[in-house]
Parts: sequence; structure tokens; C-alpha cells
Amino acid sequence: MKKLVDGLALLLIALSLTGCPQQTTSSTGITVWTSESTMGIPNSQFGVPGTFYALSVSGGGPGPNSQGHQSVLSGVTGSGGMASYADAITDSNWAGYADFTFTIPPCGVTQVFTNYVPPSGALIDYDCQVF
Repeated sequence: MKKLVDGLALLLIALSLTGCPQQTTSSTGITVWTSESTMGIPNSQFGVPGTFYALSVSGGGPGPNSQGHQSVLSGVTGSGGMASYADAITDSNWAGYADFTFTIPPCGVTQVFTNYVPPSGALIDYDCQVF
């Protein structure tokens, strides 16, 4: 047990030294961010690379101020748990999910919901909360 606690302490120190990735959106389009946070601990959120996600335009299609052409996004998040799509359709609703099965097994498939993306673009955050 002591080795486990020591290992976790080293991991937390390493994470605190590297810092959290900047949460930025594309100037237009969508940035997907898969993250993990500890429930009840403020500012504990950090990016989780290697997480599968899938999103698509839903609910009536793009609005009158939409930009971009890409209506389906899917893949695996890269460095910092992020993936950016500058040509994603804006001024529309997007439905999607993230699958943490291989990166954080207790979370499994999480965050199945719809987000409105304004004409200026948006950051869509799929957060796995652990205890």
C-alpha cells in the first residue's frame, strides 16, 4: 500500500509540474477536449490524450450564421486531450460522446449529450469525473 501511495504522490507531483493544457477554442469550428477531474477538488481537471470521441450535427442542421463544412467529427484526442476542427459547422447543435474505456476504464462511455456551437466556435469538454 505504501508503494501505491508513494507512486500516486509522484504522479501528482509530475502532473503539477507539467501544468494543465490551455483550454482554447479554434478561431472558428470546434475543439474537442477529453479530460479527467477529481470530484469535489477545484481545478483538478487535466487533459486525457488517446480517448475516442464522435460528434455529428443534430437537430435541424446549421443556423443562418453558420460557418464551416464538416458535419461529422470522430477520432482519438492528441496531446493534452485535444482535437481541433477549424472547418466544423458552427451555429448548430452537435450530439456526441467520448469513450474513456481504454484510457480511464471506470468512466466507460460518457457524456452523451447535445451542445450548441455558436458562429464563433466552441470548446466541447467531455470530462470523466473520478472520486
